[in-house]
Amino acid sequence: ATALRAEMVAGFARAGEEATALRAEMVAGLARAGEEATALRAEMTAGFARVDRYIELQQGQFIEFQDRTLEFQAQTTGSFAELRRELRELRRMSAGQAAGDKASERPH
Repeated sequence: ATALRAEMVAGFARAGEEATALRAEMVAGLARAGEEATALRAEMTAGFARVDRYIELQQGQFIEFQDRTLEFQAQTTGSFAELRRELRELRRMSAGQAAGDKASERPH
């Protein structure tokens, strides 16, 4: 019985040592997981910051493009209006000249 008790005490001691070692490994693993999660969080934050900056730049370029497009539209609209006025004037002059030519062709 004494040998059995010694084996049991030794077994419990080994189990206690294994549990302590397992607990230490779990604590170390959790610490590593926490460090990895912190590093990943930092990488994600930096990545989101880069994406935000990229979107800001894209938005700025879009606004600049939109402004230039509106300026071009205003310029071309003004140019076309001027061309229409000149074309109307030329047609009016041409019509007046044609009327004058017809009048000069009539017998007196």
